[in-house]
Amino acid sequence: MGITPSATVAKTETSPVPEAVLSMDALGQLEDDTAAREALNPLTAHYRSWISGQQAGLELLSGPHLATAEELLRRAGIAADRIDSGIEALADDPDALDAFRVANRAVASALRQRSDAEVPDEGPSWRAFQLAFILLNIPGLVDPEGSQREIVDLLFFPTGGGKTEAYLGLAAFAIVLRRLRSPDEERLQGAGVVVIMRYTLRLLTLDQLTRASGLVCALELERCSDPDKYGTWPFEIGLWVGRAATPNMMGSKGDGRQDTARSKTRAFKSNPNNALPVPLESCPWCGHSFEPASFVLWPDDDRPSELRITCANFECDFSGDRPLPILAVDEPIYRRLPAFVIATVDKFASLPFTAQTGALLGGAGRHDAHGFYGPAEPGSGQLLGQPLAGPDLVIQDELHLISGPLGTMVGLYETAIEALIAQPEDGSERRIRPKIVASTATVRQAQEQIQALFARPTTQVFPPPGPDRRDSFFAKVVDPEEVPGRLYLGVAAPGRNPKVLMRRVLLALMGAAERAYRDHGGHQNHDNPADPYMTVLGYFNSLRELGGARRILEEEVRTTVKALGDRRRIGEARGLFRDRNTFSDVVELTSRVSTAKVAQARHRLNSGAHESDRVDSALATNMISVGLDIPRLGLMVVLGQPKTHAEYIQATSRVGRSNERPGLVVTLLNVHKPRDRSHYERFRNYHETFYRSVEVSSVTPFSARALDRGLAGALVGLARHSEHSLTPQNGPESLEAVRTDIEQALVGFFAERVNQQPFANDGERSVRLQSVRSRIVDLLDSWIAVVDDYKGANTAVKYQQYEPTVGKPLLREMLEEEFESPHHRKFRANRSLRDVEPEINIYIHPITDSRKSDSQ
Repeated sequence: MGITPSATVAKTETSPVPEAVLSMDALGQLEDDTAAREALNPLTAHYRSWISGQQAGLELLSGPHLATAEELLRRAGIAADRIDSGIEALADDPDALDAFRVANRAVASALRQRSDAEVPDEGPSWRAFQLAFILLNIPGLVDPEGSQREIVDLLFFPTGGGKTEAYLGLAAFAIVLRRLRSPDEERLQGAGVVVIMRYTLRLLTLDQLTRASGLVCALELERCSDPDKYGTWPFEIGLWVGRAATPNMMGSKGDGRQDTARSKTRAFKSNPNNALPVPLESCPWCGHSFEPASFVLWPDDDRPSELRITCANFECDFSGDRPLPILAVDEPIYRRLPAFVIATVDKFASLPFTAQTGALLGGAGRHDAHGFYGPAEPGSGQLLGQPLAGPDLVIQDELHLISGPLGTMVGLYETAIEALIAQPEDGSERRIRPKIVASTATVRQAQEQIQALFARPTTQVFPPPGPDRRDSFFAKVVDPEEVPGRLYLGVAAPGRNPKVLMRRVLLALMGAAERAYRDHGGHQNHDNPADPYMTVLGYFNSLRELGGARRILEEEVRTTVKALGDRRRIGEARGLFRDRNTFSDVVELTSRVSTAKVAQARHRLNSGAHESDRVDSALATNMISVGLDIPRLGLMVVLGQPKTHAEYIQATSRVGRSNERPGLVVTLLNVHKPRDRSHYERFRNYHETFYRSVEVSSVTPFSARALDRGLAGALVGLARHSEHSLTPQNGPESLEAVRTDIEQALVGFFAERVNQQPFANDGERSVRLQSVRSRIVDLLDSWIAVVDDYKGANTAVKYQQYEPTVGKPLLREMLEEEFESPHHRKFRANRSLRDVEPEINIYIHPITDSRKSDSQ
């Protein structure tokens, strides 16, 4: 095989801050403003001292290097100022300080309950950058009209560094603060959706659901301890994703559907081997596995309105009459408006199709014991003092994935989403936009991407980098001699079939891992240091390559690895390998696997080699590049260089996340492919500097092609939910009565968005503005023409074909080809923001037809 190049990527670890109080328990018990300042001021004091020390070291620099270093330290100074302002906001506002205390207690309780969290004996503590990030963002939440509300804060930290806990703490603060500031006695004005956390991939969403659910459980227990203070309405979390993961409807007896919550629950109760009705396998509070009795169709089995989930462990706080505060069916989510919503970005494509979705973004004005009601259900419930406010905080995790066609469509729909959130209250002209935070471990030129997505001119990266790339005060790159880094090996074999190479590498890794595992006590040693390497995680760039690897594993490797121990070098008494006598089923993590099996696979990957449900090999595509946070994994094989550098960094960071389990990544490269060959020849240099190779994300929401594919859906969604007369299912017929006002509003919303885009020059901006204005007017003209056309045939009009109201749909499926007129064709809309690539025609000719033609 020749020389095997290698490279070690050093770990980045957080830095301790002396004297600063990082203990969550201590911060959860702060008595007053003086205690808050004493506990938190040392954090910024040490940060400013570090900045001063860095400035003193600039004497050796000159020219552009000096200017760059000075700019970096200026940004660090801004961050220090903002952290100080966060501390002062806590000290000056009793409600903010109380919300901060509760957030600390809730996160601490959730961490103690998590089985995979390593909590020290002295109790859970923040890492310095986590606490600083929360403090930095507090002013933007405490003062909705302040300048910091408009800043997008990007948490930029390597994978596995603790980003999730940072923004979960911020989410808890926002939720409790909204409730404390509610003016009514029952705190109902503080209900509604407060936080929306958005993801792009199922695996990422499911992984974060478990963590966020634990936090909301802790918040709900805090509320129950003092309902007079925190309100009578429960803190809840909703999982709002596609129907492949969670049911859209509750269902009822006799509906004949298999995809409803009722059908899935009944199927699981009748046979526990069936998939669970929700993508959670165990209680997020105590960890006890869900049982058939855990799922209750309420109030009755025939026509349920809710799916209540309770823990089967009678010692759990959420057993018996207290259900878990988790909503996983769309209909109850629209009714109960959970404070915390976890969603995929795709789900927002349902805005024009579903009348109730608008209430998630604010505006519900009525309520009863079962929930809240927006314009989609006029007359239901009792009036609230004023409509519920929209979300205060939007968290966009893994920002680098919101790019390309998906990012472009998200940016276009974001116009409607933010306009609906920021609708002014009755009698007021104020438009309060939500605070936006984002996170990623791989990004480049984030300012342009964020401006295109969210139309916010200011983005600040945290922690701000220092003049020395290895030290930003909050984090430092650790020498591999002190803490083992992630070891990368490059393997190439000219003249050999890539499948033969992969087979031999897999055999060598499995046999060697078995030898090390047996040498250190085997199954009897449950803390076996070789355990992380007993599971090989394979990463593939396509399903075709993955399918070939699966066949090799199941047919060749499975057989050969059982007799590998006899292979020795000449004269070698003790070989490098040992026989692996048992071999588990190959686990797959790809888009073609159901959500239930994905959740099961995640659970199994956490199992040690001594456990019965262990995994010997798992094969995955880019589904795992984000969201697979399993500290146990230590070994990965990558077949071929992934298409993007960000994907390679993210995927290979899934292994070696624990200091006690250093990661080993073996990359198999095909020297006959120019890109693979280039990476093989520059292997060490590339891996030691691969963060500089991360691609710039492209987001162009107002390009001509994006408007062709997405403007109709975004416009109908915004019009339907911003004008109450248009919201019900028969709302399309009411457009003509409000045409003037709605046109003015729509043109204003979209024009403002275009003006905030990062165009190259004013000429391009002017062209885009004119295009958007003319398209909006044209779409509204066609909307009225469609309604008139149907009315001429004595046919009612509704928004989509699946609404129960009688009538013809305004919105059409993107793949439809036959339309009554060009006006109808303009209202093709996507139900997913990913389905934006041009379609192709596939013509299937039965073999019988060809035989008939031949015989003729």
